[in-house]
Amino acid sequence: MTSIFHTSFETGFGRLGIVWKERHEEPVIVRVLFPEEERFHGEGAYFRNRKVKKRTCRAIDAVTETIKRMTEGETVMFDLGRIDLDACNPFQKKVLLAEYGIPRGKVSTYGKIARFIGCPGGARAVGNALATNPFPLIIPCHRAVRTDGRLGGFRGGIEMKRSLLRLEGVAVDGRNRVRTTELYY
Repeated sequence: MTSIFHTSFETGFGRLGIVWKERHEEPVIVRVLFPEEERFHGEGAYFRNRKVKKRTCRAIDAVTETIKRMTEGETVMFDLGRIDLDACNPFQKKVLLAEYGIPRGKVSTYGKIARFIGCPGGARAVGNALATNPFPLIIPCHRAVRTDGRLGGFRGGIEMKRSLLRLEGVAVDGRNRVRTTELYY
């Protein structure tokens, strides 16, 4: 049985975490944890009914540093080879890859993403796939909004989504709507 590890680190949004495993002797991320998932951060934590060990390595430390820089507003790129996309079903994988393709400072809608991946009328399914994104921030699901420009949901909370978008230069008004007519895809 493969061992599961976790590490946690401080950001301006609170304590975040990474759950990871080794595949072919390389670390692969299986989940990025937000502050409300605190139960996964401590010693003796469990993930999917498996005990996880607190541990890090150079490659995981590099990802945590990149996430910290991102949450401070820096433009960063993540290596998708470091995440376990194979744990996602084929539809979610298509959605996540499309979401990853949205550049920093841009947003798209759930409907536009659905059409882009060949699933017109699948906006709700796209929203559900993003709601269960195991790799938030690495796969920037905060860049998807509703058709009317409202922010929609985000596992880290609406305040975090608004802040991340603002850090990227996306204007968000007091009613939680993005102020752009330029949508990606």
